[in-house]
Amino acid sequence: MIDFTSQMVYRLGNLNTEQQRISYQMSTGRILDRGSDDSSIFARELYVEDKIRAYEGLQTQISKTTAQNNVSDSSISEMKTLIESTKSEILSALNAGMDASDKNAVAVSLRGIKSNLYSLANERVDGEYLFTGSNTTIRPFTEDATTGEVTYNGDAMLRTIAVKPNTYRERGVTGFDALHYNKDVGSNVNGTVDPLLFTQDERIIDQSGIEWHLSEAVAGKSLTFDAGDTIQQRNVTTAVVGALGNTWALSEAKVGNQLTFDQDDVVTDNSNTSWTLNAAKTQLEKDGGSGAGNDVIAVTSMGGDIYKTAAIPAATGIEKLNVGTSLTIREIVGNDMTTTPDSLAVTNVGGNQYRTDDVTTAMESLTTSPLTALPTVTLRHFDSFGALVSADDKNLDVNTGAIDSVTGMTIREYTLNDIDSDESFKAKHSIFDDLDAVINALETATDDTTDTINGPIGLRETLELITNSYDGMNIAHSTLGGRNKIFELAASDVATRLTHFNILSQEIGGADLAKVAMEAKALEMTYTALYSTITKMNSLSLVNFIR
Repeated sequence: MIDFTSQMVYRLGNLNTEQQRISYQMSTGRILDRGSDDSSIFARELYVEDKIRAYEGLQTQISKTTAQNNVSDSSISEMKTLIESTKSEILSALNAGMDASDKNAVAVSLRGIKSNLYSLANERVDGEYLFTGSNTTIRPFTEDATTGEVTYNGDAMLRTIAVKPNTYRERGVTGFDALHYNKDVGSNVNGTVDPLLFTQDERIIDQSGIEWHLSEAVAGKSLTFDAGDTIQQRNVTTAVVGALGNTWALSEAKVGNQLTFDQDDVVTDNSNTSWTLNAAKTQLEKDGGSGAGNDVIAVTSMGGDIYKTAAIPAATGIEKLNVGTSLTIREIVGNDMTTTPDSLAVTNVGGNQYRTDDVTTAMESLTTSPLTALPTVTLRHFDSFGALVSADDKNLDVNTGAIDSVTGMTIREYTLNDIDSDESFKAKHSIFDDLDAVINALETATDDTTDTINGPIGLRETLELITNSYDGMNIAHSTLGGRNKIFELAASDVATRLTHFNILSQEIGGADLAKVAMEAKALEMTYTALYSTITKMNSLSLVNFIR
């Protein structure tokens, strides 16, 4: 009897386990409660679930990108409409009956168009700017409050978005694509060089989307330079081209670079700790330091009051040394920097790469060339970390008397002939600069053509500039449309694959509810039979027999 009871309890336990399985499958629709229930099915489920998660992630990215692409498309459409309106305004202003006041009214209208174009250029979705290139957190365009000049702060690199596992496609267009056009293209085909012609107003982009920088800046332009460069002032007028002026020094030095300073300067590090010149020992000494070891930096006398440190060693534990509180380049006058020094504000663009504010007319020109009688003007390559790749410097020919083919004005033109077979360069011209030219022509009431080769640009010439701008926008719009189509097709493909894997997941791990229902009914009947048997056997027990 005891053995029979044990068997009944054992069978009842099995039935309870089966009841738990059936209840789980009925409530969840899944076969497996634990992976150990069936390792083969569990492995297949893991594979499919991994695919589902991957494609759900892709679907989210593509949906976000599609929204951004749609806004980019509509923004460029509106930009094209604004440029079309600009062309219409110019044509109306060319009417012989338009006097100066009428042209000024048109200029006011075009200022509004420029403002709207500027707003569209800085459009963003989900906190990301659309036309800034690789870093979508940077505001792509900024406007100088004084001059009204609009500058592109982004790059020519596009962000890439996954459209399927291990496959990426470029998203959108950059500010160089949408709001600049190719003024000229330089290339080398089978050893035949087609030179690149450009001016200070153009930005130079190579075949990889990397921007190159001029080694000089004339009045009204900025100079991009490396922390280790020697910066000189020189005259750029025709009579004295190459005449050198004073040297300028950066007020900051990072680890690995040298700091040029005046003996009366207050030199501090990034922790705001002062360093004092010990001229007798030709060294800078950290205030409160030991006066030796890593608490000193060797210096060299450059003559007069000027000193230059050795390259700042990382062992000192400092990140950089500064002169003053603001970042500038300062003019060295007669071996002194404190009597009547001129300074020009600069910005650290990244790494050792710096950019000045616009050069003033008094300076006339700044150059990063070595100390020679006639500095060579070059194109310079800074990598993505802001480091100068000096081996890539390319010499330029400079023509100060070139005539612009569109405006007929005398311009300062650069020619790049040093182009290798695997290289090509584009000179990108800003649409905002062309709008400024139109507004200036209207506000100065110039005739429909330029009266003199020294400007200003006449209205008829600006019409051709705006036509070039519109053509550039059309090209960008077409390029954007092609890229948007890729993401539309990718969205359809991902949705199809996701549906497929969801169905496969159900087929692999989904329970057959009809079968489960039959098993539940069979289990119910088994329970009934077992409990009936237990009841009858209990009535045959010895206790009941004695009774």
